[in-house]
Amino acid sequence: MEIATIVNIILCIISFILAVVSVVTVIITLKQNSKMLESESRAYLAIYGDIIYCQLTSFYLIIKNFGKSSALITSFECDKDLSKFAYFEEFVPFSHITNTSIAPGQSFKCALRQEKLFFSGVPSINFKISYKCNNKEYTEDFCINLEAYKTLINTTASSKEDPLKIISYALQDINKKLL
Repeated sequence: MEIATIVNIILCIISFILAVVSVVTVIITLKQNSKMLESESRAYLAIYGDIIYCQLTSFYLIIKNFGKSSALITSFECDKDLSKFAYFEEFVPFSHITNTSIAPGQSFKCALRQEKLFFSGVPSINFKISYKCNNKEYTEDFCINLEAYKTLINTTASSKEDPLKIISYALQDINKKLL
């Protein structure tokens, strides 16, 4: 075989290998871009607790969509019986939340009886929520450590003779939320 033929064969093999490497690189890049776009535009649901100071101190459970797409809640599980801490036992918090859509930035809030919750001996509440977004299913697990909330002490100034006490509490709570 001539040297020119051998060089052409080697060049063809090198060209083929480079083409395969280029195609594989493009495929990997497209998959990474797709994952980045999905994570940027999907829904992110979270469950957390918050204490509101307005006339009476109240503990709220909140489900919020922090993502950029709406989601359909397909499953909601809690390891504790929330009816024990509800203001009305027949209205179990979030018991009918499945098959509910939640828009970006939207939240569902439920007040619980703080005294029953914090002094029940329950150290934490665990949640498992599943939801669909853009034809994909996501599942998240959350643990709300009630012991952490028990030791948070906030003070609010008010006067018993002041008829604007409720407004005072509300404005102080808004101020704390803005900090």
